[in-house]
Amino acid sequence: MAMEDKSEVTYVTGLATWGFLNGVVNVAFTTARFLPETTIPMSGDPETKVVSADYISANLRLDLNVAMLLRDALDGIIEQQTKPKVSN
Repeated sequence: MAMEDKSEVTYVTGLATWGFLNGVVNVAFTTARFLPETTIPMSGDPETKVVSADYISANLRLDLNVAMLLRDALDGIIEQQTKPKVSN
């Protein structure tokens, strides 16, 4: 039987916190979003700037074995993608 993927894809930009409790690895990721913020200074002219408003976008709970498999997979990807380019 084929496995059907119905999970939502979440793009993350940061790691908020991590820990280990009762045999479970806990990881929380953040995603940056950029929002306009308008202020009215003493001069009276409104000023708008863009500010980062990070939020917790994913909480993962992993069995220790799955965490080790994920670590190994990430180590492989990082090693492959950060090797210096060899020129001829």
